[in-house]
Amino acid sequence: MSIASRNGLIVRDFQSLFSSGALGGLSDGQLVERYVARREEAVFEAIVERHGAMVWGVCRRVLRDHHDAEDAFQATFLVLARKASSIMPREMVGNWLHGVAYQTAARARGATFKRRGRERQVPEMPEIEADPREAWDDLLPLLDQELSRLPEKYRIPIVLCDLEGKTHREAAEQLKWPIGTVSGRLSRGRAMLAGRMARHGLTLSGPALAMHLSQNSASAGVPASLIASTTKAAAGVVVSAKVAALTEGVLKAMLISKLKIATATLATLMVLGAAGAGAIGQGPLTEAPRPPQGVREAGSTFGGMAIQGGADRRQGLDPKEEMKKLEGTWAITDMADATAEQKGKGLGRVVIKGDKMIVKMLGSDPGTNFSISVDPSKSPKVISMFLLNEKMEENELEPIRLGIYELKGDTLKFCVGMDRPENFELRPDSQREMLVLKWAKW
Repeated sequence: MSIASRNGLIVRDFQSLFSSGALGGLSDGQLVERYVARREEAVFEAIVERHGAMVWGVCRRVLRDHHDAEDAFQATFLVLARKASSIMPREMVGNWLHGVAYQTAARARGATFKRRGRERQVPEMPEIEADPREAWDDLLPLLDQELSRLPEKYRIPIVLCDLEGKTHREAAEQLKWPIGTVSGRLSRGRAMLAGRMARHGLTLSGPALAMHLSQNSASAGVPASLIASTTKAAAGVVVSAKVAALTEGVLKAMLISKLKIATATLATLMVLGAAGAGAIGQGPLTEAPRPPQGVREAGSTFGGMAIQGGADRRQGLDPKEEMKKLEGTWAITDMADATAEQKGKGLGRVVIKGDKMIVKMLGSDPGTNFSISVDPSKSPKVISMFLLNEKMEENELEPIRLGIYELKGDTLKFCVGMDRPENFELRPDSQREMLVLKWAKW
């Protein structure tokens, strides 16, 4: 090796060491922001190293096969590489990664069971006494499933303190919460998680469950080779077909979920006040009433659905009258992250009748019910949206998005976010989502 080449390697080694030390002092939010702005490989590697043990722990709990867990680990961080700009606030990347890791591992687990189900033929065997350790292993995948279902304000402290080993003070500084709030929500979250696990036959107190989570995370050392290969994959190195398919599957599922949540804003125009929170039924929607006099009948098509013209429904501020005029079917015509091909085929539809709303994406989606509370006296009009989940306890129901809406002619436009937007601007550093719908038919 020439002296020049050797000197070049030495310089790069020093640069790498300096970069590693400098990046170690950055917060989660600063790391994500820097990666979004510069797409630096060293920054991405720092994120993988910081959160890898938590992600690896999720993958190992859900997937018993080591190679399957490695695939899920890589796919989780490849999703991060594609979606880093959408993480808001940036400091919540750990909580975001836990959710993606569970989604990815669960998808990989389902694919494995489906593939092996046809191959496995189990002869009848005499029953034997179950090994308690095997029973515990069977419950491990449910741990992250139930954790992912907790309200965010209880889930985040568990991820930070129990899965990533932060102290209450460190978590409070990162979240900008009072330390007492962190401690209280952590205690409440652990108790809720323990209660959910008890339904599956695992009886542990909140503190005992927290101790197990901490011990499990501490032992989840990520192979150095996996960190290196994952970092290279995010930089563009070809990955296996299995990892690529897993990554694309999760990204597609995230888009569909985002569409469902954003379309919940339609419920604001049919439910008045908090009384609407429990008004959505589960039965099928019956045929909507005929359009009011003056509505035009001629129209075109969009995504296979009839798009009809309509009278200007902006006249009048009576919410009840506005609600009646909104009854019918709406086509989802535009949504952030949707491709041109998806928009051309149509993204889905929303059916409104009276105090009911069903959101149905194109494909096999059976439909989702939503409930909201609304204050139509504000300018612009504001809404708080609730996702109705039969597995949620009543005291766990929380607004999942806050938003505003605008109705012009046959077009509904919504802007929603974790914090209520003041206008319809979409900024790269915000967590806002825009949804546009077109009145389709009665």
